[in-house]
Amino acid sequence: MSRPPRDDGRAPALDGALKRMSHEPDDLSPEPLRALRAQVDELDRSLLALLEARVVLSRDLGALKRARGLPARDVAREGAVLARLQAHSQDEDVRAHLPSIYGAISACCLEAQLSPRGAGQGAGQGAGQGAGLSEEQLEAQLEAQLEAQLEAQLEAELEAELDGLNLSEVDTLPAAPPRRFGLRPRATRLSEEQRALLTRRPFAHRGLHGPGLPENSLGALRAAAAAGYGVELDVHLTADGRAVVFHDETLERLTGAAGRVSDLTLAELRALPLLDAHGAPTAERVPSLEEALAALGGATPALVEVKNYGSPVGPLEGAVARALDAHAGPFCVQSFNPMTLKWFLAHRPRFLRGLIAYSFPPEEVQMNASTRFLLRNLLFAPLCKPHYVAYEGSELARHKLRRLRKMRARGTLVLAWTVRSAAAAREVAPHADNIIFEGFAPPTAP
Repeated sequence: MSRPPRDDGRAPALDGALKRMSHEPDDLSPEPLRALRAQVDELDRSLLALLEARVVLSRDLGALKRARGLPARDVAREGAVLARLQAHSQDEDVRAHLPSIYGAISACCLEAQLSPRGAGQGAGQGAGQGAGLSEEQLEAQLEAQLEAQLEAQLEAELEAELDGLNLSEVDTLPAAPPRRFGLRPRATRLSEEQRALLTRRPFAHRGLHGPGLPENSLGALRAAAAAGYGVELDVHLTADGRAVVFHDETLERLTGAAGRVSDLTLAELRALPLLDAHGAPTAERVPSLEEALAALGGATPALVEVKNYGSPVGPLEGAVARALDAHAGPFCVQSFNPMTLKWFLAHRPRFLRGLIAYSFPPEEVQMNASTRFLLRNLLFAPLCKPHYVAYEGSELARHKLRRLRKMRARGTLVLAWTVRSAAAAREVAPHADNIIFEGFAPPTAP
């Protein structure tokens, strides 16, 4: 894949947008207005990065189409994509304006398909670069391009912050000087009680499962509560609209049956015995979320992971919300999907929200490199305003994760998952406020 024209490490379109945003005369604006403007700027830059990535991919798509004699435009596909976008939108204004927005984006990308490479790059050169690369290599090139743009932007912001400062007075400065603009990580405020809920005791991953106690079973949840741990559990939607506690999308690993959780009703799922770690049937059955919460009682905190991997947002989230509305005990909702958390922000703003993330390696997760980059670096956080981040434990010490570290410095709690030994717990301790664990027994007071 060829890169777009660059100037000092940044694409010109992104560079121009940054200049316009950074010179917005808002010094005299009230603090709430400045904060909202900064969040809008942050989202705008994410959208710009995605749009530029789409243009780059369109150029390579155009080269492939020309090589195979295919037409540049597929109107039927554009209509189908637009219909899917409208079906997934949660905002009436967005749905109303999507046809014109998508039409403008399509026109821009069609022009990119029809045109040769950017300035200084021949069409043959660009096509040759893309044609000999695998899908993983193309994604790696795009990811490197996006990272370079973000790093250049952060460096520029840092230079702007330091410009004019008297370094001899640095000890008197706040630990994190406020920024007027930019990708500023912000913490959603937590009360002391809420912070204690998330940090007082470790969370047992899918309950305290073991011999005879399958993961996410009522027995495993009760065992975790009895041992003084919090509980992390997973939730899917059944064919009859119920939220059930089950990890996988498919049934085979945990029940031995074929099919998907979403294709069966709650009654049909309850007819299937859960298997233990050795594949032996047990007396445990798939519990509803209501049953699982009742098993925990009113004192054990629960991290309810809402497993929506691309289905329309709303049905699963609504079922979870209704179950949690009736629960008297402490809980949080968490998800890899920022749109799921955005739903809870809009419909249940009092619920504590956790954004789950890791590197989303290509061999595990099939997605565009641009999406992978945005999710891995928590760039959707302003959209869903998480109270905490749950990040893969082995990556906390291994990767730089600059944005996550800045979020934590500003007050966002970090939970490490899934920690499987006391040694791993010690390794993540400097980088996380609590752990989600399995396979060993950590102290109940971290």
